Amino acid sequence: VVSPASFQNIGEKWVPEIRRRCPLTPVLLVGTQCDLRQDVKVLIELARRRERPVLEEDARALADKIGAVAYIECSSLTQKNLKEVFDAAISVGLRHSDRRARRERK
Repeated sequence: VVSPASFQNIGEKWVPEIRRRCPLTPVLLVGTQCDLRQDVKVLIELARRRERPVLEEDARALADKIGAVAYIECSSLTQKNLKEVFDAAISVGLRHSDRRARRERK
């Protein structure tokens, strides 16, 4: 959430790599450190570099663009949505595993 460069790499580097190596693998996009979006020190540092935090709307739009199954923001510091991230990852992984097993049985 507070690293625009990392956000940009999602579409330019990471997703193409995932799609090339594991084309059927579902993607869950997670915005971390969402607590820092309002942190004054972080905002000052980003402004110094002429950057700003990634907006949730922009992240959701990217999730749609890359075909992610979901977008969740979380903070390990405040525990916001932390359980939801792991629950979603487990759920997505199990559904993917079930579909894959059914395809292999046919």
